[in-house]
Amino acid sequence: GTVLVRPLTPLNYSRASWEINKGCNFNCEHCYLAERKFAGLPWEEKRRLLTLLRDAGVLWLQITGGEPTIDGHFLDTYSQAYDMGFLLEILTNGSRLHNEKHIELMTSKRPHKITVSLYGATEESFDGLTRKRGAFRLLMKGLETSKEAGLPLVITLIITRHNAHERDEMRALAERYAVSIKEFTNLSPTYDGEAEPL
Repeated sequence: GTVLVRPLTPLNYSRASWEINKGCNFNCEHCYLAERKFAGLPWEEKRRLLTLLRDAGVLWLQITGGEPTIDGHFLDTYSQAYDMGFLLEILTNGSRLHNEKHIELMTSKRPHKITVSLYGATEESFDGLTRKRGAFRLLMKGLETSKEAGLPLVITLIITRHNAHERDEMRALAERYAVSIKEFTNLSPTYDGEAEPL
């Protein structure tokens, strides 16, 4: 193989997180993006941003959203970022990890890790929290496909009042697929009302 050696830069940032779009194919009740309107940069601006991040010295790049894998430029963005030498982490709901093009790209240009949010251990709790019928089946298909491809999965358990009774089952499910597991039990509430005048 080859090693890409980057020159030192005046800024020398090491890490960045990029919300590639605000759209999502789930409708989780705890999401801070209350409207989930799809909004992201056009392709040329995405390329420009990657160049700016590279030139600022960023090595570790987290791509998130919304749901990053539904972005129309996700595959091109991921590929370009990989070729620029970024160590990539994808934060995803896992619903599109079974997509053949995603799997082909990520097995040929391996990410540092793929972090998947787990909202329950059953279809009832998962689909209830995400407010998306069939979400759990999509997740499981994505986890199976990713594991078969040998991709480095990290599963984050999102514990809420809707699924706390399934915590042990969620851990067991995560242990079947992930190289490591995290838990979040303290979520900040979403405020989607009008701001009060000062």
